[in-house]
Order: sequence, then C-alpha cells, then structure tokens
Amino acid sequence: MGGVAMSLPMFPMAAVLGGQRTSARSVILIYLGGGLSHLDSWDPKPNAPAEIRGPFRPIHTSLSGLRIGELLPHLARRMHKLTLVRSVSHDCDHHEAAANWMLSGRFGSPFGDHPAMGAVAAHQLSDGGPAPPYFALPGNPRFAWQVGGSSFLGEGCESCALGEHQPGTFDWSESVPPRSVSNKVFSDKAYSDKVGQAFAGELEGDSTQSQYGRTAFGQNCLLARRLVERGARFITISFSGWDHHAHLQSGLGRLLPPFDRGLSALIDDLDSRGLLAETLLLVCSEFGRTPRMNTNGGRDHWALAASVLFAGAGVRAGQVIGSTDSQGAHVSDQPVSPADIACSVYHALGINPRQPLIAPDGRRQAILSEGQIIDGLFG
Repeated sequence: MGGVAMSLPMFPMAAVLGGQRTSARSVILIYLGGGLSHLDSWDPKPNAPAEIRGPFRPIHTSLSGLRIGELLPHLARRMHKLTLVRSVSHDCDHHEAAANWMLSGRFGSPFGDHPAMGAVAAHQLSDGGPAPPYFALPGNPRFAWQVGGSSFLGEGCESCALGEHQPGTFDWSESVPPRSVSNKVFSDKAYSDKVGQAFAGELEGDSTQSQYGRTAFGQNCLLARRLVERGARFITISFSGWDHHAHLQSGLGRLLPPFDRGLSALIDDLDSRGLLAETLLLVCSEFGRTPRMNTNGGRDHWALAASVLFAGAGVRAGQVIGSTDSQGAHVSDQPVSPADIACSVYHALGINPRQPLIAPDGRRQAILSEGQIIDGLFG
C-alpha cells in the first residue's frame, strides 16, 4: 500500500468539527480542468472596461441581487439552492501543481506529493461494502500527466476509473476498468450485482437522459447520481478544456452550455430523491483567468482570484461568500485557500483534517497542515 500503515483510527461520520454536526454521506467533486474564467461565469464585472468585462453579459438569478454569466441560464434559476464562493486565492499558476493543491489542500510538486481528497476519503471511510469508496469519471483529472491521485496512500486508495464511454448512448459496457492489481478489487466490487446496476443505462428513461444532456459530461453526472445511490463515498467528475488563452468566446460557448445543463439536472435529481441533503457538491478549477483579455481573445492563468460552487449536505444555500475587486483581479473580502476548501470537505464527511497519516519515510503527517472551515458555508 505504498508503505502506508492502514491501521490508523477512523473517525466516525458523526464527528463534530467546528461545533457543527456533519451530514455528508457522499461527495461529488466536479473538476473543470484548465481554469474556468471566473469573470465570464460566476463573477462578472459588467461595469468594467470592455477588455476586462469580456464578451458575455450577466443575467439575473433566483438569488436576489446576484448575477452570473449569460451562458449559465439553468444554474441561474437554481442559485437559491447553492452557495457561491467568489474569493478563492492562492499563488500558483502552474496547471499540475495548482490542480494537485486544489484537489488535496496541500501544496507540493506538480507530480502530486499529497493524496487527493478522494483518496483520503477512501482511506478513512471505506467500510468494505459492495461499492468502491472512490470513483473518477472518466478518470482522474489529466493535463500533461494525471493529477489528483492517491500519492503515498497507494493503489488501494486510488480511484476506480471507468474510462471513456460513447457519448449519447449512456453505455459503460465498454468502459476501461482500473488497470492496477490493487484496483482489481475495486473493479470486482464495481461490477457486483448491486453496484453493477448503476451502469445499466436501460434503467433510465429517455426523459432523464435528455434532462442531463446526451453529452459525456451530462452522462457522467447521471452516473454519479446512480453511484451515490449505491453507496459510493467520493466521486470526481473531470471535465477538461477550460484553458482558454485564445478564442475564449467560442470555447466557453461550447463548454458552458453542457456544463450548465448537466449540473442543473444533477442538482434537481439529487434534490428530488432526497439525496442532496447527504451529498456535498463542489465545483472548482485550479485557478481563475486574467482580468484583462489578451490580444488572442483569451485570458491567461490567474491564481489570485477564482470562484467555486458548493451545494448540499449542510451547506447554507442561497448565499455568496467573499468578493473580488472591481476588475476581478484580487480578493477584497474573506479570502479562501485550497486548504480551506479541503478542510470544509473533510468537515462535511466527518474526517478530522488533523488526523495523521504515515508517510513513506515513517513520519506522521496530518491530512492537512493548515486551513479552516469556510466561515458561513455550513448552516
């Protein structure tokens, strides 16, 4: 298991952190790899000069006083169910290093020195049941190389990666199973009778599939709901392509509509089935984009300001936490770090973020060395 002692004490789901009782049974983390422009989605600046405000207009939402980008009309009608954090900030603009930081809460090299939140959840919460604790749809986020892995926790805590499927068919019968020997156990569990039903597309009607959208992202959102129903504890949905150094208008025009539709359907579906109250949703990228459009009609890497979205599992819905300045360049209120995000996720799951893990050299290393629960996030 990568040299990690696996007999450390587990913390119960009823653990109390920060004076509040936790409520999340599962986490669905939607990772928008490449760096979604916060200015053209969650944090528009309509009064800024054209080269800063960009090509999209803001639209009103179901949350009074809040406007978001015009390519998110479905989510705009559901913002009263969500919490938007507009004040995420760090100081790394390298894709892989920043992605590993956001996915683990600890800064390290671009190659991932620290286990991702999903791997820690697998380590701490696996109960030996029929479902693998940690899934990645279609796999862990990937840039020049894969990020967000299990690091020193080893293959036993790695995600069960299902691979690509044929868009529009809701068919995972040809999905690529995990390749490692340790993950063979996960693969066998994933295709057991109970969990195997999650992959049976014929159990979903055409209307449900259409609601999510017959795209790879939409179908992965639908599969995530089906896996949550069957006991999966942590699911990462990777949706890449957001690194718009050029042609931002057409790029976001292609990617934001299926994201908007799929995520909105997932929120509604979880809510209608009574699952949203016990499922924490988190949407994030590794960083935001530069306030000023470049000469190629794009925006470059910008780590000093970004936005993330939370919903479900004790989250105080219908609010905006933090803010940026008039150009979306710097956080002006309540800065939130990657460690704060991870600490909040662990809090929701009932995992003590100061719980020690044993590193390969035998040192005891806390899951998180810093970070606090985001103030006001949980009600």
